[in-house]
This record gives sequence, C-alpha cells and structure tokens, in this order.
Amino acid sequence: MSEAERIAALEEELVTLERKNRKLNRQLATIQTNLQRQKNAMLARSNVDAMLAAERMRQEEYMSLLLGNSLDILLLLDRDGRFVYCTNVFLKKARIKSYGLIDSRNYQDVFESIGDFALLEKLQNCFAQAFEKDDTVTFEAAIDFGRDGNMRNYLIALTPMLDSDRTPKGSLAVFHDMTDLLLAVRRAEYASEAKTIFLANMSHEMRTPLNAIIGMLSIADQAEDIEKKDYCLQRIREASRHLLGVINDVLDMSKIEVNKFELSNTSFELEKMVMRITDVLGFPIAQKKQTLEVVISSNLPRSITCDEQRMTQVITNLLSNATKFTPEGGKISLSARLIEKKGDLCTLRFEVLDTGIGISAQQQAQLFRSFVQADGNISRRFGGTGLGLAISKQIVAMMDGEIWVESELGKGSRFIFTVKVKELKDEHMDTINWEDIRILVVDSTLDVYGFFLGFSLSLGFACDAATNEEEAMELLGKSDHLHQFVFVNLEHNEQGMLALVRKLKDAGQHVHMLAVAQAARWNDIKRGGIADFVSKPLYFSAVAEVVNRHLARSKHTGPVAKEENHYNGLFAGKRVLLAEDVEINQEIVLVLLAHTDAEILCAASGREAVEMIHTEECAYDLILMDIHMPEMDGYEATQIIRALPYPNAATIPIVAMTANVFQEDIDRCLAFGMNDHVGKPINIDIVLEKMEKYLLRA
Repeated sequence: MSEAERIAALEEELVTLERKNRKLNRQLATIQTNLQRQKNAMLARSNVDAMLAAERMRQEEYMSLLLGNSLDILLLLDRDGRFVYCTNVFLKKARIKSYGLIDSRNYQDVFESIGDFALLEKLQNCFAQAFEKDDTVTFEAAIDFGRDGNMRNYLIALTPMLDSDRTPKGSLAVFHDMTDLLLAVRRAEYASEAKTIFLANMSHEMRTPLNAIIGMLSIADQAEDIEKKDYCLQRIREASRHLLGVINDVLDMSKIEVNKFELSNTSFELEKMVMRITDVLGFPIAQKKQTLEVVISSNLPRSITCDEQRMTQVITNLLSNATKFTPEGGKISLSARLIEKKGDLCTLRFEVLDTGIGISAQQQAQLFRSFVQADGNISRRFGGTGLGLAISKQIVAMMDGEIWVESELGKGSRFIFTVKVKELKDEHMDTINWEDIRILVVDSTLDVYGFFLGFSLSLGFACDAATNEEEAMELLGKSDHLHQFVFVNLEHNEQGMLALVRKLKDAGQHVHMLAVAQAARWNDIKRGGIADFVSKPLYFSAVAEVVNRHLARSKHTGPVAKEENHYNGLFAGKRVLLAEDVEINQEIVLVLLAHTDAEILCAASGREAVEMIHTEECAYDLILMDIHMPEMDGYEATQIIRALPYPNAATIPIVAMTANVFQEDIDRCLAFGMNDHVGKPINIDIVLEKMEKYLLRA
C-alpha cells in the first residue's frame, strides 16, 4: 500500500473515530442527563417523604391534642372489648391515675370497678345491637363516674368499627355530657312556664280593678244618695291606684330588662318621705285593723340626697306586702337607723317586720326573681304581679345596698335592706321658740307619751303626762303649768278622752285640743272641740308641723276652729295656660284647681297653645304643657314659644304634664326648654306644689 493510500486510510479511520467519539459524547450526555434526573427524582421523593412524615406528625400531634382535650369521653376498644385508647377526661372522671392501668383490659372489668352494674348491662346489650345492626346505637344514662355523688347525664353512642371487608375490628364508645344542656332546657321551660303564669296573673291583676271601676261606676250612676256615691268613688279611687301600681311595675321591669332603669337623685326630708308612705297605706291598714309601728332612730340624718321616688317604691312595696300577707289585727313595724357614716356618705338600714303567714326556705329562693312568685296559690289568694321585690332588689343594688329576708313559715317575716345616701346639712325644722312651749299628753297607756318625751328632749319643750281626765284637769288647773297644747290619745278610752275635751271646753280652757288617732277615723272623731289631729304612727315633723300651724294661726285669729286649705285663693290674679288635647283631662285639671282662684285657659293642641301665647304676647304666668297632642306636640310648641319675641318668652315656666315618665323622658323635656315635669295620671298635690314653686317665686 502506497504512502498516499495509507494516509488516506488513516484519515478515513480518523473520521470514523471522530464520528464514534461524537456518538459516545452524545451517549455520555444522555447518560449524564438521565442520571441527574434520577438524582432529582430521588431527592424529590425524599422531600415528599419528609413532608409526609412531618404532616403525619403534625396530624398526630393535633389528633392527640384533640383527643386529649376532648370534653367528651371517647373509648376505643378492640374486637374483644379490650381498651386500645381513651381520652383523658375518662381517666379524670373515673379517677384512674394513668392509662397504663387499663390498657388492654376489658371494658367490663373497668366499668365493674365503677360499681354501676345497670350501666354495664346496658352497655353490653347496646354493643351487641350495634354489631348486629352494623350501625350506631345511642341511649341516655345518669352516671357517677367518680363515685362521689356527682351524678351526670350522658348521651352514649356505640359504633362498630369495620374494615373494608366489613369485618369487625373494634368499637368506639362516645359519652357526651348533657347535664348542663338539660339543666338549661329545664330552666328555659321553667322560665317560660313562669312567664305564662305571670301573664295570667297580670291579666287577673289588671282585669280585677278594671271590673271594679266599671262596676262601681254603674252602681254610682244608679245610686240616689250621696253617701253611696261617695262609697263608690272611694272604691274606684282604690282600684285605680292598684291598677296604676300594676302598670308602673310592668314599666319598671321593662326598663330593667333593657338596661334603661336609672336613678334620679333629689334632696328631701327622710321622715316626711316615710310619713307620705304611711299616710297612703293608712287606709288598707285601718281596714284590716292592723297596727303599724314606725321607729325612726334619732341618729338618722334629717335631710338626704338620693332617688326619693325609688326609695319610696321599695318601702311601699315591702309595707304593702306586709299588709297583704298579715291577717286582721296583726302587727307591722317599719324601722330605720344609721349603721355607718363616712363624711357625708351614710349607710341606712330599713326593716319591715310583720306577723303574717311567713315564707318557707324554698319560697325565699324565688322571692327576688323577675316574673316569679313564691307560691302561685298564695298569689291567687292575695294578688300581686310578682315584680315588686325584683324591682326593689334592682333599686337597692343601684343604691349600693343589699336586700334580704328572714322568715319562717307561719312566724311572720322580716325584710331588711340597706342603701347608701348623702346627708344634707340640717336646718332647724321650724321658726318658733320650742323652749316656750308646754304640751300635755293624755294617754292611758303612756305609749304616745313616750314618743313626746323623746321629742321634748330633742327640741327642749316641756312635756307632762296624764293617764286619765282627772289627772289632766288637775295639771291644767295649775297656774305654774300653762299648757298651749293637749294631745289626747283616742286609741284607748276614746269616750273618756272626748269627755275630757268637753270638760276643758266648758271650763273655758284656751288650749289647742289635738287628737292622736288613725287618719281613717278622723271624720268620725272631729267633734267636741278637737281642733286637729296627728295620725299614728307619730313623726317628729308631723307634730312640729301641726304645732307650728296652730301657733301661727293663733297670732292672728285666736283658737282654730277648723282646718283651712293652704291653696284656697293662693293663686288669685295668676294666669295659667293648659295645653291639653283630651277634653276630660282639661275638665279634671280645671275642677281640681278651681279653689286656687288661678285663671286657667285651655288649648287643645300645641299649635293652638302657640297661637294663644302669640296673640296675648305671652301674658301668662305659667304653662302646663302636654307632650302628645295633634298638629304640634309639646316639644315643638315649647321650642317655638321660647323663640317668640316677648320679654318673658324665654323665662316663662313651662311644666310638662305627660304619661312619659321615664328618666330619659324627663331629661328630654328639660332639653327642649321646659322647666319641670309632672307624670300622668296627675297627682294634684304635686301639681299644686309645682304651681306654688313657679307662681309664687321671688
């Protein structure tokens, strides 16, 4: 082979080798790529396995937390009924220290140690039913797991656990505690029943006085003699007050339910507040021939600041209940004393004691709950809405106090409450010199004298006592004992006391003869020279008031023959505009205020009131403004009047007279420019007080 051929062959071989080399390089690259892919896949699989393992751990951790903190008892059993797992709550309730003590033990052995063999039998039967039906079986049972008397109600569900071939592998038992839910259901049912009973009682409480009012109106319409008509009017008045009390209780409770119940503090004399309460309750107490004793401690502040209306409401409720549940001839007492004082902040304690039917311990637990009465039979027998004590509890709590009862069935009751009030600086209770006064008390029992003796020690006047008419005549005949007043107790020996009055009158004794008697009997005893009376129970301020009144009159007219009305002709020359759209309400106000001699003009709407004010250039001294009127209400009318271009338009007193009596209603009246507020149905005494305040102001 020539050199050239050899070179050509080598070159061809080189080309072939280069071709093979390129092929090998491609194969190598492919192998390297596949190898890298395999490495990446292995790494990915490793990461996935790690992630799956982490997720399994996380799920197991949360499952462990779920089961460990489950409120339900979960028991996992194998096919032979041996423990595989249980939640911690089972160990805690059954007082098993650790799961290791029951692991792999048969559930029957464990439940036998609890001692409830009826439950064990029920579990066995229901497990059999669950496997037979291949479904969950449920039942309820009361179980005392801890053997300590703490019986709980459980809903128990037993479920068979099967594999894919429906072969039994074990079972799951779930115990769900239903005790609180069942208790809540019972409470809801009880509350619903209580409200149903309450509504039935409310219907009775409202219909009864309405029937009485309608019936008495019919009787009065047919009656020919004035005494019978007066009797009917008295019964209508009583029924109306009862109906108003029922309505007020419902309204108060509705405010409590929506957190709208508020206090409105005012300044007042504590003893006079109690006097007004006992005056109102004097008639029903006298009807039942009951005895009411009032003991007001000398350490009580005379004037205080708090919500007088609400405190009155609490005391009235307690005394009304005492009157209602105490039989004829029974005794009731109200006492008040100071138990703590820090600066001007005083804690007062009130007690209402009666000799009534008493309250059992079970009934006491229901007393202060809304819409619940202690005994339905008693409520039907004695009446009442069942709201009074619940409202009283709310009022007392808002006054930073407490209220409770001490009672035994058949042995009467003692209701006690405390409140915190602010004391006002005391002012002297009158303008006369008490050291110049001498009083004779004629009292066969000396109980009235005991009151006057304490009164005299407080104010410094002289006080003598006589137990009969002979002793009284002897004391009055002494020249060194000049008595201005003789108080005779007509509660005992009435005929003897009245004989004494006649003797003194025949003897020309110029003294003020005053009786001590219940207010309800005043019309029967106002004869034979008795000038006036103070009603039992006695109060310092009531005695001081009657003494002041008679001394003041003696300076001008001599001995008093009869009592005069303070408001007769008092507002002569004064012009009053009454804005009221209801004609009968206009008539009531005009009649009740006629004796004051005020000139009262009426407007039937807010617009008419504004026109009358504008026409006469605000020539009025006072405006009594209703709120709900056609065309223009009292709020808008007041705003327009205040903006009129007359000198007194901005200052003329405007008093709202409305059935809107919530505190927010009163505040709204004041915000619209009114000066004061009187609630409806109107109390004429309050209206007269407001008129005196604004018409006779300096």
